[in-house]
This record gives sequence, C-alpha cells and structure tokens, in this order.
Amino acid sequence: MTARSSSAFGRCGRHAAGQAFAVDLRAATDLFDEDVRGRATLVPATPDRGPLLEIGTPTARDRTGRFGDVAGRWVFWDFDGTLAARDRTWSGTLLDALAAVEPDHGLTVETLRPQLASRLPWHDAATPHPHLNDADDWWAAMRRLFLGAYLRAGVAEGPARRAVGGFRDHYLDPAHWSVFPDSAAALDRLSAAGYQHMIVSNHVPELHWLVSALGLADHFDEVLTSASVGFEKPHPGIFRCALERAGSPRTAHMVGDNPTADVQGARAVGLPAILVRGPNGVGLADAATEILGGR
Repeated sequence: MTARSSSAFGRCGRHAAGQAFAVDLRAATDLFDEDVRGRATLVPATPDRGPLLEIGTPTARDRTGRFGDVAGRWVFWDFDGTLAARDRTWSGTLLDALAAVEPDHGLTVETLRPQLASRLPWHDAATPHPHLNDADDWWAAMRRLFLGAYLRAGVAEGPARRAVGGFRDHYLDPAHWSVFPDSAAALDRLSAAGYQHMIVSNHVPELHWLVSALGLADHFDEVLTSASVGFEKPHPGIFRCALERAGSPRTAHMVGDNPTADVQGARAVGLPAILVRGPNGVGLADAATEILGGR
C-alpha cells in the first residue's frame, strides 16, 4: 500500500473550525456530528480503559479488497515518539540551522528553548488553524515564529533570517530520524490480522515524505497531520478527520506516547487509546496484543 498525504484532504478539518473543545470523557458523544452519533454505539468507560466506540456497520468489502469480519478495522498511530524519533528537538534544530550560517554563534539549546515556549502550534491545541492548511502558509507562520525566537535570543537579523531559511531542510533530513526497532513488527502483525493503519500526528506538512524516506510508507494507508487539517491533538477535529478518512470504520484504536494529546484526546471522542513508551506506557508489541485481544 502507499500512504496518502493529508494535504489532499484538508476539507475534513474545516467543518468544525470554530468549535471549542474540552477533553471530557463524560461528554464524548456530544463531540460528534449528529449523523455520526446516529451510527455510533458508545460502550461506557471502565476503570482500566476509556469508552469504546463502534461507528457504522461493517461492509462486505473494504477498499483494500479484504473480506469478512476484518473490514473496517483501523489503528491510528502517533508518529514522533511512538514510531520514530528525531535526535534533536525543535530548539536543537534551530541551533543546527544557525550553526550552518554562523558557526561561532555561541548559543545553546537552553538559550533557545525558552524562546519557543508556548509558541508552537500544538501548545495551543484549543485553537484551530485551518488558514494554515497549505504547506507554504504553515511554514511561513513557522518562519515568523523562528525568526522571533532567534532575535529574542540575541541573534543578529541577517544570520537569523538565513538560519530560518534553512530550518525546513534541517528538520526533514532523514539522517536525523530513526525508526524504533519494534515499529515494523507491530505494524506487520496488525496488518496480517486485517487492520489498516493511519498516522495521526501533530507534525509538519511533509510527514508523508518523511515516512517514505524512513521506509515506513508501505505500512500506511493514510498520513494525517495537524499542519494539513488545521487541528492539533487533542482537539477532537483531528480525530474526526481521521475517522472520516477511514470511512467510518467498524473499530479504531489510537496508539501514542502522549497521555494528553494521544490518549485523552482520543478517548474524549470515544476512541480506545493505548499509551506507549515512557515509564507508564507499553511497548508496541504489547499494544498490538491489546488491540488484537479486543478486536
């Protein structure tokens, strides 16, 4: 299979652009449009999981040609920190981009990090940004943010502008990314059981390209990014968009490493979610086992 970029499907993020939200499990069904609620069965939460949601009815054949009771089963995956990781943070990438044009800049990550605090799009997930769904518009907004960070840190405007111009290439360089050793095996195991996969990530517009460069594209039917649909996890808009792109699936699960963006956000719209990595998360093999056990 070949992953499709969300950039072609911006419309699925626009219908609720003005709606506010709160991560509230008690109000899960109210986060859906009326037509979705009419086809949804919500199983209440228990102490060890969020509410389970089944939407629509299974079809005889899904769009990949699979038949029977495997149709309409999806896993939504976070990307950074779940399937792969970058060796440098956003602040670190700013430092690398600056070093390329001003090697003796004298700054550190600790100097730059506060200049980005609370300013990246996912720091204000309650505010949709459909006006930035175009990749060039999104990066133009980010360049303004990065320029401000450099200037506040004391970088002269000339080098700062040149560094901003190189940031995009630095960030997307596959040499700085690595896929976790257990990612492919978990994806393969679930695919063999009939599941389809979608990346649902707070990420740059070119994530589909990066997924391909890292050798993961064949595992995914869709790549959905916040930059392309105008919603940052945990906003329900991005999860609604994922469900729409999946064609109102029979079942879907969210897997991610962020307790708020991935787990609370998904559960707030009725999606069962599994926390992975970190001190409180499980490995991807265990996540796959949990998904297969629930079917």
